[in-house]
Amino acid sequence: MKPSQTVVVFALLVAGCGGSETGFSGGTTYVSPPKQPIEILREEALRLAAEIQAVDPTPGAGTPDVGTAQFDGIATFGILAESSLGEGIGGDIVLLVNFADDSFVGRIDGFYSRDGDAREGAFTITDGFIGRGSEGVLLGANLEGSLEILSEVRDFDGGMLGAFAGETAQYAGGQILIESEFEVPSTDLLPLSVEGAFLVER
Repeated sequence: MKPSQTVVVFALLVAGCGGSETGFSGGTTYVSPPKQPIEILREEALRLAAEIQAVDPTPGAGTPDVGTAQFDGIATFGILAESSLGEGIGGDIVLLVNFADDSFVGRIDGFYSRDGDAREGAFTITDGFIGRGSEGVLLGANLEGSLEILSEVRDFDGGMLGAFAGETAQYAGGQILIESEFEVPSTDLLPLSVEGAFLVER
């Protein structure tokens, strides 16, 4: 399966994406204001999704077995997608991959909601592994950190799982699942699961 087919939350981030214009009106030149951070995230998410969808999964022998590489891209998180109370949040993700020992670490930060407001939080990516098989090259890791969602900064932990794409592993993408506890008045703590996705390129 292509990494792009596993990205189920990107629509939350790109929803409501508007364009900017430059042109003439009544003989006066007008220029649209600088792009907001959420607009830049949306455009980058759409670009990466299109590029990854155009390539095949990386074959088992397609990833290097020496050296290191940095992958940069977009991570998104969403909850209650079908509700007017739902939230979509996107941020930057960086993976530092060591192909010699099939490991990686990384971070996710710089969060914005789909409405454009900055959100607190950051995640550390640890214990990353790369698995090479006949059907492709998988990658997975643990996540730990915090995210401002549902009007509160909450501590989360979880994991990510995906696959490399492109003949020489130029891209990677997949799914994220993080979990926390949600405090409800007069009841016990309830589990809170948030789905996410990531797309990166070398």
